[in-house]
Amino acid sequence: MLYPDLFASLEEARWSLSKDVPANARTYEFYLRATALANDPKSWDLAIRLYEQCLVEDPAYAPAWARLGRLHRLTAKYGGDAGSGHVALSEAALRRALELNPDLELAHNHYAQLELDQGLSRQSMVRLLSRLTLRRRDVDLFTGLVTSLRFCGLLQASRTAAERALALDRDARTSL
Repeated sequence: MLYPDLFASLEEARWSLSKDVPANARTYEFYLRATALANDPKSWDLAIRLYEQCLVEDPAYAPAWARLGRLHRLTAKYGGDAGSGHVALSEAALRRALELNPDLELAHNHYAQLELDQGLSRQSMVRLLSRLTLRRRDVDLFTGLVTSLRFCGLLQASRTAAERALALDRDARTSL
């Protein structure tokens, strides 16, 4: 085969596209609206409600569970309302995403950030590195690794992970 890496990437892409398809257009509309709002802390509450509505429409839509988990984590960490159960909601949502799709790298990335918040940096790093043996071209794994590696004191490896993420997607957001 002339391009084994390209073929592997195409196969990975085809496989990924066949999973995590929302049940209907309404589900996807809620998901897209929530995702558009999720980067503005002033809109986190609305984004959470939209993800929840998305999941009422399709409770098996793993990407919505993963992004909902991320927002609960961020609300717990930066929203000044840590006692309101957002950490538990984050963990439950991320676990649900991984139950629905154990290969959803977006969920692994967000779960790694939750682990880091809980002081489980080595566990986070090991899990993400093991995922890389399966999906070596996944930008979400590399962006998650940037922080995990740094928290483990592996600064050069963290920089390399950031460079790899940016090589895969020049718009990737890392913590470097």
